[in-house]
Amino acid sequence: NAPELTDTKKLWSLKLMDHIAPYLHMMSSNLLILISARMLKISFQHGFAPESASGFFCYSYSLISTFNDIEEGYRWAKLALVVLERFNAPSLYPKVKTCITMVVSIWKEPVQSSVVDFLRLHQEALLVGDIEFAAVSSKAY
Repeated sequence: NAPELTDTKKLWSLKLMDHIAPYLHMMSSNLLILISARMLKISFQHGFAPESASGFFCYSYSLISTFNDIEEGYRWAKLALVVLERFNAPSLYPKVKTCITMVVSIWKEPVQSSVVDFLRLHQEALLVGDIEFAAVSSKAY
């Protein structure tokens, strides 16, 4: 029951960070840690938005890849899915869920369940027009 983000400047900054996070990660994993921390700070201080889910995922990925904390990373990934469900954000769901399935769930859930998820996520991404993650999920399938 956290508050919803109403500040449009903060919302647009979350959207921007959501879009640039993958590119920053390619440059340096430390940048991903910084941007995820910033996204979480905005969300906790000013309210949550659908894009907050990306911040939760990025943070979970950082916990696993940088600090080898699989348990805590998995918990933050689950929180990302809760945020998506709360805001009913079908346009972001394929992106966030594909990323979670590729790099977080693999540590805690059977690989066989991922195969089914990737096929479903490919179809969902196509339905919302997310060609990038339709391709990513089909490649992972």
